[in-house]
Amino acid sequence: MAPLKFLLEDPAEELKVPQTKEVKRPTMTAKRISDLINVIEDIHDLCLMSIALFCATRTSETLGLTSS
Repeated sequence: MAPLKFLLEDPAEELKVPQTKEVKRPTMTAKRISDLINVIEDIHDLCLMSIALFCATRTSETLGLTSS
């Protein structure tokens, strides 16, 4: 087993964080999410929507899922 090595200083201490502006992102209310879930009839669609909503995956990640 390799010996543990610890940093004595923070290498990012003098790093400058870029100034960014806040981006307004659209959100859904809890009622709207509930309404959406309640109208989905197909179990596969419900699974995909649940993963997208509650696991915070990107659209491409969710749609890339397979059943195998």
